[in-house]
Amino acid sequence: MRIINTDTAGKKRQQHLRTMAEMVKRLPEVSVEEGLDMGAYMLSLLSEIMEGIEKSCESWDFRGYYMKSEQLRQRWLWVPRSHQNIEEALESKNVDELILAILSVYPHIQHITVKKTTRDPSLWSGKFNEWWAAKTPTS
Repeated sequence: MRIINTDTAGKKRQQHLRTMAEMVKRLPEVSVEEGLDMGAYMLSLLSEIMEGIEKSCESWDFRGYYMKSEQLRQRWLWVPRSHQNIEEALESKNVDELILAILSVYPHIQHITVKKTTRDPSLWSGKFNEWWAAKTPTS
């Protein structure tokens, strides 16, 4: 009997990209607070994507598929850059910079058609305060 894992890193990446596409679509109509929450949530999605890419690459490297793992790393090279840009904007609490950083993801998700939004705003509600509390050490 063979066990098939249906919760793969690739599937999670696609789900996260879909969530980011929906967030970008909603961006023009959100408040400043919700924009900060979206940025913090997108930061966590990008972190999970980076972890998934590394996990996939490690397993391919282990099997000797070095070219395949390097191609995957190259194809997703935009993720760490976007992560860094969004994180810097969140740290400075500069909303204009944050919007530009979030929109910089658009070329990588523009192929995703969002006809109906299926992600509830409660996914990212309060994420900025959680991120900020985890980021700043308490005395």
